[in-house]
Order: sequence, then structure tokens, then C-alpha cells
Amino acid sequence: PSRSRPRRRDDRDVYDALRKRRAQVAEDLGLDPGVLAPSRPLWRAVTGDPADAAELCALAGLTRWRSELLAAPLWESYLDARDDEGEDDEHGDDGTAGDGAGGAEAEPSPPPGDAARDARTTR
Repeated sequence: PSRSRPRRRDDRDVYDALRKRRAQVAEDLGLDPGVLAPSRPLWRAVTGDPADAAELCALAGLTRWRSELLAAPLWESYLDARDDEGEDDEHGDDGTAGDGAGGAEAEPSPPPGDAARDARTTR
């Protein structure tokens, strides 16, 4: 089950860091990044506040072989991106317009454009 929480100011930066690292691993393997790990599940992993690499991969719904390839590099990128933003922000809700209540019930949508890209790369 997905945990919901208000969107953080640094979520997009963390998400972008994971996608960048995924692209590097995919390039090394000669795979399309979306085949290795689609973007939408990476967004769920970011907003799920994983405690470790295994939980990050579980939140992203990665299969075992994908987890074996991505757990360490994605976790490192996740921690680095959270640390970079943590110096300016204590990971609190930034009160972005449209947020509504303090505890949103619905899972946040990934940034625009990612769903269409994922649909193209997973067909």
C-alpha cells in the first residue's frame, strides 16, 4: 500500500536524481531507462519515504533482477539528493498551492510528461 504525505519541496530534485542515476545504469547495460525502471514507480518510491535501498526498490515495484542492479546506485542517489536539500529544508511540507489539506489522501502524480514517456518505453 502506498503511504501518502504532503509533497516536499525536494521531491522533484530527488526524483530527478533517481532518474539520472537509472539512466546511467541503463546506458552501461545498453538498455532503455524506462525498461530498466519506469518513471512513475520511481516517483512512488520518492514519495514513500523509504528507510533503505530494499524499501526504495519495493516501493518502486522493482523485480529482483532490477533491484539487484539498481538498489545501491539508486539509494546512494536518493540519500545524496535528500542531503543536498536537507541543508536548506528540514524536509517539511512547503505548502505548495493546490496542496489543500495537510495530509493528502491521494498519491501525488509524477511531474508532467513522465507518464507519456513511460507508456512509450514500456510498449
